[in-house]
Amino acid sequence: MALTLDQLESEAAKLSPAERHALIDRLRDLDGPVDPAVEAEWDAVIAKRAQEILDGKVKTLDGFEVLDEFDRSGED
Repeated sequence: MALTLDQLESEAAKLSPAERHALIDRLRDLDGPVDPAVEAEWDAVIAKRAQEILDGKVKTLDGFEVLDEFDRSGED
């Protein structure tokens, strides 16, 4: 019998952080190989955005504050 998503999540929560990261990598590999050209494009985007942050060209937001605001916006 296959496990449900809730059961899988419960079992994954019992893993160490290193084991969870390994599981994530294995799950990602289930989708097949990554196109090197696509990976290179994403690397370029990431590098550009990181440099914009370091140069002060963009303002970063606290993730918890963003999620709290998102939760509050759904209360209407």
